[in-house]
Amino acid sequence: MLEPKKQSKKQGIELYRFIMTAAICLHHFRLYAPTVLPYGGGYLAVDFFFILSGFFLYAHSRRHLAGNTLQALHNTVDYTVSRYKRLFPQYILTLLISIFVYIFILRSDMGTARAGAFISKILMLDGIYVHTQLSIMPQGWYCSVLLAVSALVYFLSIRYNQVFVKRIAPILAIAIYAALFFKYGHLNLYTQHGIILTVGFLRGAAGLCLGCALGNIMHKPVKKHVKQGWISIVLFTGLTGITLYALLWNSGFNKSDFLLLPVFVIILYYLLQDTVISNLLRLPLLGRLGRISYTMFLIHHLIAVLFDHYNWLRAADWKLTSVIYLAAVFICSLLLDTLIHTGSAIIKRAVHKNV
Repeated sequence: MLEPKKQSKKQGIELYRFIMTAAICLHHFRLYAPTVLPYGGGYLAVDFFFILSGFFLYAHSRRHLAGNTLQALHNTVDYTVSRYKRLFPQYILTLLISIFVYIFILRSDMGTARAGAFISKILMLDGIYVHTQLSIMPQGWYCSVLLAVSALVYFLSIRYNQVFVKRIAPILAIAIYAALFFKYGHLNLYTQHGIILTVGFLRGAAGLCLGCALGNIMHKPVKKHVKQGWISIVLFTGLTGITLYALLWNSGFNKSDFLLLPVFVIILYYLLQDTVISNLLRLPLLGRLGRISYTMFLIHHLIAVLFDHYNWLRAADWKLTSVIYLAAVFICSLLLDTLIHTGSAIIKRAVHKNV
């Protein structure tokens, strides 16, 4: 969800980050509504982000190929630590706010017997073994899985490069999705799969591998007429409509989940290449929307819980309630994002003065 700034000229992807995050927010909000709301397929946006992360992972790995296993391990550790540092500030601040709200406002009994679950949550490891998860910020499983799976896929990508991205990655993605298709029949899962693996880990691995395969395809030269023209606009608009319907109006929890995966891939292709689509969506304002999407993802569940706890807008129309909820998530995210970046800038200036 948080990706390299070098891709900032492709502001269209920032808009879609925001849209996908909003779909996740609304999907969780429906769980606390007094009546059944739409937004049933919003959980599929997580798989969009896994595929997107795989694309950026592949782009980064191309610049850090390793000639041997030891070098690959060293580069993988550097990559993982760097990503952890970028994800952690927003994560820990949102988690601390959530813990405060649950204990002192919602009066929830956390229980000292669950100290291990607290530690795994704080260290961003709670997606590895979900039986010990807390109700606080449950969507943190995505961050945990993203870090763990990224380390594995990145290692394979820099160590075995073309063999991995051309053969292993697409086959592995298809195999995992096929296994989930026949065993569960949908993708709204991050529960324990076996002794070691979680379903979330498998979803993450499949999405990242699919993203790597997409990255490999996109680094090949493509004929100009294939990438541009009114046909591309019509196709992209149609696929976007299908995506929005699947995320916001489809009930989800069925095998149609898997049909949306190739749609995600095509949409990302148009957004991340120099196409007529990416050029039309080249608006600087969209960059800020993409930047706060990660904070929105982290804070939205807490706000949904507060709406439920205080019965806010229970009697109002569900459309109005949804808009107000999204506005609350957006404003809180904007404030937190500003606080984090301002604090980071102050710390960097202080460190620079002391050096």
